[in-house]
This record gives sequence, C-alpha cells and structure tokens, in this order.
Amino acid sequence: MSMLLSGLVEKVKELSYREKLKLAQKLIQMACIEEERLNSASQAEEMETIKKRLLKSKPTKYDALTNFIKAMYNFNGGIEDAKVTKIIEDLQKSKFIRLDKNKVEYLTIEKTLSK
Repeated sequence: MSMLLSGLVEKVKELSYREKLKLAQKLIQMACIEEERLNSASQAEEMETIKKRLLKSKPTKYDALTNFIKAMYNFNGGIEDAKVTKIIEDLQKSKFIRLDKNKVEYLTIEKTLSK
C-alpha cells in the first residue's frame, strides 16, 4: 500500500460510520463517472476500428454485415446479437451506412478515403 493510501486509511478510521458510508458512496460515484468516461473513449475507438474494417470488406447485405461484425469478436468470446444491432444502429446514426431493405450502402467512403 502506498504511503498516501496508508495515510488516507488512518484518517478514514477517525470518521464516524455515517461519514464512512458517505465517503464510500462518493468514491463509488466518482469511480463510476471515471469508468463511463473511459468506456466512452474505448467505445469510440472500437467504432473507428469497426468502420475501418468495414471499408476494407464492404459487406453489401444485412446478414453479411451482422456476420462480419460477429466475426470481429470471435476471438474475444463472441458478441451478443443486441450489441451487434446497437453497432449497426450507431453506424446508421453516424451516417456511415444506410440500410435499404436487405442492402447495405456505405455513405462515407469518399470522405474517409480522402483523409
């Protein structure tokens, strides 16, 4: 345990049980906020990776798109269908793709390739 942490533990021992509970609640809230921030950054990176790989493969049918995304996660224990659906929704919201019935159209190919 670091010196700073040891000092904090000694100070916390002086608190009443209610103060300890309030402190614990505040620390949990702070940790959750930090975790959300880190997750949102990693989700943005994940989405960029998906987009880059999709541009290389360009599946043109909806089923091929879902299978492609699932295949990306095979080595990480797989992915739930709901998460695949969410990724596809996010790709549509960001105007990366458009779905027309069963067909996938890539909307940002020209913009992405010109970068």
